[in-house]
Amino acid sequence: MKVYKVVRKSRAKDPNRYLSAIVNKKALVIYKVGEWAVAPQWLRELNLHPVAFETLASAISFREFYGGSSYSIFEAETDDWFEPGWTCDSYERISNGKHNNHWDWPGNTIMCKRLMLLKKVA
Repeated sequence: MKVYKVVRKSRAKDPNRYLSAIVNKKALVIYKVGEWAVAPQWLRELNLHPVAFETLASAISFREFYGGSSYSIFEAETDDWFEPGWTCDSYERISNGKHNNHWDWPGNTIMCKRLMLLKKVA
């Protein structure tokens, strides 16, 4: 399934390396163009996975709200996805391994058990 992923550029010298747009610390996911990426094991055990968007318009809206042009949007591929079954209160709390179930995900958000960045589209 084609999806859209919002990421930020890694400070590493590898030009194909990107990072989760919002989460940091122990929840960080590293993405390399053309390679499958998954959440850290402790998140997968909680059934928490990288998020992506079903439409480019939703990804653009999310990027504008959270980081503007400092983030990139990639067309990506996933073969195992689902709609988030819970809500969270902030990405910062997820980064620290916590969530309180009271903040809605942005529209058209899906969780992807694995995700591959294909090409930068915005």
